[in-house]
Amino acid sequence: MVTAVLLAGFIQSLILLVFLFSRSRTQPLFWPLTLVHAVFSADLILLIAEHEQWLSSRFNASWALLYPVLFFLFIRACLTQEKITRRAAVHFIPWLAISALIYDFSLSPDSVVITTRHWVATYLILLVYLIYNVAAIRMVWRYQVEQKTVQANLSRENLWLMWGVCAGLIVAISTIPLQVAFNTALPLPQLFVSLFVFLVTYLFLVKPELLNFEPLVQTPTEECNASELDIELGKQVSLLMDSKQLYLKSDLNLQSLAEELGVKPYLLTQVLNQQLGVKFYDLVNQKRVIHVCELIKQKPHKSVLDLAFESGFSSKSTFNSAFKKYKECTPTQYKSALERLN
Repeated sequence: MVTAVLLAGFIQSLILLVFLFSRSRTQPLFWPLTLVHAVFSADLILLIAEHEQWLSSRFNASWALLYPVLFFLFIRACLTQEKITRRAAVHFIPWLAISALIYDFSLSPDSVVITTRHWVATYLILLVYLIYNVAAIRMVWRYQVEQKTVQANLSRENLWLMWGVCAGLIVAISTIPLQVAFNTALPLPQLFVSLFVFLVTYLFLVKPELLNFEPLVQTPTEECNASELDIELGKQVSLLMDSKQLYLKSDLNLQSLAEELGVKPYLLTQVLNQQLGVKFYDLVNQKRVIHVCELIKQKPHKSVLDLAFESGFSSKSTFNSAFKKYKECTPTQYKSALERLN
């Protein structure tokens, strides 16, 4: 039964590997997922060989480290929109070092006497696994906090999927104590990783827009003192937003608004915070909500969601969240109240 389950996972992973590889030419962010499936396919076939006693080696003894590294690189590529280069190979040095430390266990585990060296390697695997997991969590958290100041269409679905990847890695390693406690022959970590990897891949293939992230913007840690230029720039921002109705553009972000004004993004962020007392995210979405309310009055028979998209929102969840924040009611409740008044 165990062999059949592993074989089924191997075949599915191999199919997804080929499909992702073909799609990676047009979508570079599929490359890390392709590597995940390549490692996972090899991991499963080696487990099958070990279970059937075809091999007495454990070449994949330290392969658990590859998953957090690959998913960390995947998350970083998504959030920064930067290509993965050869320099990323440095992240695989801990895995190579630990593999060298337990070379004998990888080649002939049956004849190996467990020593302090093997226990040290085990703890190092756990430590490095957690370090990359924490690094991924920190990156997603930083993106979620900082992008609220520069991106008006921050999608909850995209971020929740990134959080799901981080949580999946934690749960995967948590299944190891369960396998030991229940003394089962079922490879629980591999079974969970199989389900987790297939689910993540399926979501990205069905909804490729989940890979669309506004690149994380670097802002200076020190703020300059307010000047007359800042005050004038603050007035220009308000005039420009109202006169050209830039907030109606669904792809409007801090970078594009800064280019429209001819200033650096960090300076625009400073002006918004100090002169207008508002974050870019709130400035744009508040104007969009006001515009939606006007359209509801003008076009009462049109869908509220269509009016939201017409006003610059690009997702239903972002629109509902912004509307509740600024109007303290849902769009449906607001429309119903208007209908009762009329």
